[in-house]
Amino acid sequence: MDPGEWTKNGFLGDDPLGIDRIDSDRALLSQFDISAEELGSKLEELWNRARKSAGEDYKPVPDVSVKIDEARGRMPCPFGHPGLYRKGSMTISTPDVRLTITPLSIHMIKAHEFFGGRGSPFRLEPNQVVRLVRPLPETLP
Repeated sequence: MDPGEWTKNGFLGDDPLGIDRIDSDRALLSQFDISAEELGSKLEELWNRARKSAGEDYKPVPDVSVKIDEARGRMPCPFGHPGLYRKGSMTISTPDVRLTITPLSIHMIKAHEFFGGRGSPFRLEPNQVVRLVRPLPETLP
């Protein structure tokens, strides 16, 4: 989680809560009546659909645009979860929100309820992720 071997800046940033940020993010998500697992599953589905668009922007609905930038290599989960996760990113844009999300971030949201520590370049604010996911149809085209 700390800066070092796998990432220059680490996943915790300068967050005084550190890994306890999970509890505060879970409480925030409960206000939206959605779980981190549901968000992660929708982001994972979005990643998989967007990858099939062969470098073109994927538009699941008119005001949402998704672009995949793949990179070589894979990263392990800092929680020790088995498996390696693709490097690269997915940028999701709406008129109000634009976020760049990595496959590892999707995994950490879905499996560990971890959106990153405040101050980390990998931090995803849960309320913004909800704003991106909510307008998407239940089944993506």
